[in-house]
Amino acid sequence: LGVLGAASSGYHSCSWLEDGTAWCWGLNTWGQLGQEPGSVDRCDEGAGYEVPCSRSAMPVEGLEGVVGMAVGNGQSCAWLEDGSAWCWGRNDTGQLGDPRSWDESITSYRWRSGGGRETMFERNASVTPVQVSGASNVVGMSLGFGYGCAWSATGEAWCWGSGDWGQLGVGMERGGMCERPVSIAPMGSHKFRCSKHAARLRTLGNVAGISAGYAHACAWTESGTVSCWGSDQSGQVGDGSGVSESCPYLQPSG
Repeated sequence: LGVLGAASSGYHSCSWLEDGTAWCWGLNTWGQLGQEPGSVDRCDEGAGYEVPCSRSAMPVEGLEGVVGMAVGNGQSCAWLEDGSAWCWGRNDTGQLGDPRSWDESITSYRWRSGGGRETMFERNASVTPVQVSGASNVVGMSLGFGYGCAWSATGEAWCWGSGDWGQLGVGMERGGMCERPVSIAPMGSHKFRCSKHAARLRTLGNVAGISAGYAHACAWTESGTVSCWGSDQSGQVGDGSGVSESCPYLQPSG
């Protein structure tokens, strides 16, 4: 069977095949390969430790009809022939887009070279793909740091996950607040702005694609315009203000 496409992040990669299956390889500390962290290989992390990984492609169970994939920091996503979107792996900021999976967690380990196993962390994550709630007819996805975005064949766009910098593009008043459990935050429980489901960007229409960065995102439309939102610390939104934008800013043309 031939490979139709591939997607890569800093530490893992995925591909999808002609038969609609998905395969991933690389680092697996968050279950981003669709496998339990303790069930795969180990790779040398340095400093005398080995961490969960796979040097060969592993099948992602439970997915059929995959037509595209996107990968990010500790998470992977795929969209299917039926227009649904699915994500797995890291979920400590709601970046899987499924409120029902918020309470799921995994334990990740590391091994001392020549020694025993020890726990690295126990945090919100899912090795099983979960459906992104609220997104439909999806034809593309892009993942940033702790958040993701998708767009549909009819030009609609959604974002979900971390929103402290306005990177969800829905306005700060619509982002909502999530409370991170004490068990995954060594400094204690605290609240942060997020959306556990796909929130529609109602100020954008005819979206043809989205590119999600660390804490900002940009979308281009069928009419040839570009809009950006999120962190503007380095001028990346492009409005000249240096102030983060929680709603898309239309870039001037020409």
